Amino acid sequence: MEKFLKRWGVKKDNMYYFIVFNTFKRNNGETIPEFNNRFCKLYHCIPGEVNPSEPTVMVIYVAAFEAEFALHLSEIKSTNLKAMFNDVEDLESNMRASGIQLKTRYDPPERREYPDRRRGKEP
Repeated sequence: MEKFLKRWGVKKDNMYYFIVFNTFKRNNGETIPEFNNRFCKLYHCIPGEVNPSEPTVMVIYVAAFEAEFALHLSEIKSTNLKAMFNDVEDLESNMRASGIQLKTRYDPPERREYPDRRRGKEP
């Protein structure tokens, strides 16, 4: 069995790579360089026959960020993926310098407390 796996490896269906790549998101507390490395590793794992075009990859990259950050990023007209990586780093540093609070995609929403709650009904 070990020889088989060593020679042939564990192969994943092309649909697996497509789904994982299209649902890829930036993790909570992850820096831009860490995210870019993770994004590139996944992108380079995609087999050539299902590898998306560069404009498609750029759209998926923007969608991986929180909505407000993605909106600011979409206003910057990057010409290619490498330029977009640089633009994202610049945008994040500019937002931090201007004091804009950066949200992450997975920040839990604030919970409202209802002290008079009876049988699950809200006041």
